[in-house]
Amino acid sequence: MQIRNYLLALCLTLVGTSYAQSPILRQMIEAQQADNEILLDSLINQMYAKSSTLDWASYFDSLSASIDSDSILIDFYYDVAAPIITGKSASEAITLIDEGIRLSEGIDHKMLTAEGLELKAFALSQFGRFDESIALFYQALRLIDPKLHGGLYASTLANLASTLHEMGDNEKSIDYHRKSLAYHQDTGDLRGEALSYLGLGNAYSGGPNYDSALYYYEKTIKLSKPNGWNDLEAYSYGNMASVYLEQNLLQKAIDYQKKGLAMEEERNDEVISIESHANLASAYAQLQNRDLAMYHLDRAKQIVEKYDAWHTMVMVYEIESEAYKSFGQYDLALAAYKQFKTLGDSLSGEEVQRNKLALQEQYEAEKKENEILTLQQQNQLATLDLEQGRMEKMRLTILAGVALLACGGFIFGFIQTRRSKRALDKRNLIITDINKKLNASQDALMESNKMKDKFFALIAHDIRGPLTSFQGIGRMLHYQMKKGDTQKVNQLIEQVDKSADKVNHLLDNLLKWTLNQLGTLPYQPQEINLQLLIDDAVTIFAPSARAKEVELIVDSIYEEEGVWVRADINMIGTVLRNLLSNAIKFTPRLGQVTIAIESRSDQLIVHVRDTGIGMSEEAKSRIMEESLNASATGTDGEKGTGLGLILCRKFVEIHGSQLNVTIHEGTTVSFSLELVKTSILHEQ
Repeated sequence: MQIRNYLLALCLTLVGTSYAQSPILRQMIEAQQADNEILLDSLINQMYAKSSTLDWASYFDSLSASIDSDSILIDFYYDVAAPIITGKSASEAITLIDEGIRLSEGIDHKMLTAEGLELKAFALSQFGRFDESIALFYQALRLIDPKLHGGLYASTLANLASTLHEMGDNEKSIDYHRKSLAYHQDTGDLRGEALSYLGLGNAYSGGPNYDSALYYYEKTIKLSKPNGWNDLEAYSYGNMASVYLEQNLLQKAIDYQKKGLAMEEERNDEVISIESHANLASAYAQLQNRDLAMYHLDRAKQIVEKYDAWHTMVMVYEIESEAYKSFGQYDLALAAYKQFKTLGDSLSGEEVQRNKLALQEQYEAEKKENEILTLQQQNQLATLDLEQGRMEKMRLTILAGVALLACGGFIFGFIQTRRSKRALDKRNLIITDINKKLNASQDALMESNKMKDKFFALIAHDIRGPLTSFQGIGRMLHYQMKKGDTQKVNQLIEQVDKSADKVNHLLDNLLKWTLNQLGTLPYQPQEINLQLLIDDAVTIFAPSARAKEVELIVDSIYEEEGVWVRADINMIGTVLRNLLSNAIKFTPRLGQVTIAIESRSDQLIVHVRDTGIGMSEEAKSRIMEESLNASATGTDGEKGTGLGLILCRKFVEIHGSQLNVTIHEGTTVSFSLELVKTSILHEQ
């Protein structure tokens, strides 16, 4: 990663230059081809201090002219993109990765394609786009032959495991890290083995299983120290410090973090040191050492601003708020908290803005298509006018011939007139058909525009509610913290969690609905364990059910080896989450929500039932419609856009099934869908 940081620095120095005017670039390319990392360090450090702005077009024009191999150019694209994935130039990074993937597919180089897919998957995971990230990791794994490229296969498994850890699925993360470790040990890759130990430590720390986490961090240090891998040793010390912080063993946390920070500073790895400074600030604040806490917070902020690492700044603001609170400076704590929320909302809001732009682009494209149809109709009418004029002249000629040629000319003219009439009728039918298509297209465009306006209104209303709640809760937190009422503060924190869950669920549905509307949501069926998907969905909504005193019941044909179906894991996961969320929403307190699996020959039927308030026939019919309508209010006043059930119906139809709704005795509502059962079992 350090080499890639230097690569970026070199790119930043090339503004206004060309390849012929940059001898250091020639040396840089030669060092890259020779895989001489020490020379690369030396050359790029010479230029690092001069970097200012980045002119992508002029740099890559000169780079393309100077490299005679597509594979070398692809390597450069990936190397330049890697270090800026989490900065302000992340969109340019993904553009470079996509260009590298395009070139790799053009020369049919599976390994470079897989490397690009893995890098893009990592980039998307940094922005919380986990579903897309996981799909790309699996796509990369399918391209790699583990017998021929065990190292690349193992590193992809490790990155997939790290992404699962970020998603909170630590059990699967541990499983994939162990698979990666086995490949590294088989190939004798000691550094890969050390990286796998580090990943296992991270996964166990999220369990949390602190003893196991510390054990694997110590194994990483033991393997790294004699091999001179200071980066892995520094990461391990820092992660051990984080574990001790969680256990409130503050002095141990400080001692280990100082070791890690010293190594990072020795390696000039400033971006990684941000978290080290943040950990030290948190520990010193809890020990009431204001001077050292503020010193490390200031250092973290300086490095963030230097490298545009604004996603990391969210963590720094959060720790700063906690530090001020521990010092009793509640006004400053509130100010830092507001910065934490503002920056976090700003970064997450970028995704919503991209979706709005995508919808607008779709609208503009449809508008242009209709304009083209209108022009085609006008051309057809003009051609028809010319044809009719020509036919009129032909009739006059025929009449003159009748006077001269008598009966023979009359018969000839009659035959020609009939032929012309048939041609004219045929053209009239074509024009009528064009008019019908144009009218239908215009109606569809108007309906699409109405749906867009209504959609934006519903989304704005539903997002504004939780955000307004955040503002009110913030003021109440400030007031209750001054009063020292811990019980009230905890209640308000639970309200913040609920509001955040609502916004997250809404944005997830919004993203999938937008991708489905644009036709860019991939359908990737595979053999999946339906039992695990149901467990994941139940785990997510168990807190909501407990808060509402609703009993969640799982009634299925569970087997030790799992219940396997052929389906798209992301789509069916979304269906299960939305159906559970909807059932809990309309079930009163002390009610029940049941999710059951029924087996029929080669089909598995999933049922989600609730003992709620029932459903009218009108509401049942709206579920089958395309249009967006604000859903009914839940039993505790919950609101929604109705988008979740639309997604459920769409995703179930993509699987060749139907979303069935059954109403029992007026109050019990059951949603069901059929999936193809498979007996193919393999290790996930």
